[in-house]
Amino acid sequence: MLSSSFVSNRVQSSSHEVATNYDTAMSFKRKEAVHHQGDSGAALVEYGLLLFFIALTVIVVLSVFGVSLRELFTTSADRFAEAS
Repeated sequence: MLSSSFVSNRVQSSSHEVATNYDTAMSFKRKEAVHHQGDSGAALVEYGLLLFFIALTVIVVLSVFGVSLRELFTTSADRFAEAS
């Protein structure tokens, strides 16, 4: 049978480990919060650049394939109109 002092020591040790782990987790969260405070401007710039490159890609694709796409859609629309 386990002695009460062993159980008592184990409970105290376990509660100390939980408290230490909690303190470590909260310390990490505080450091992360401080670290990410200045990132909002950088993220905004990154989203702006992403939007710019997507728009640039759309413009280039439409410039290169615009006429052939227009002909494709016109032909398809004419065929649907004839079928109805």
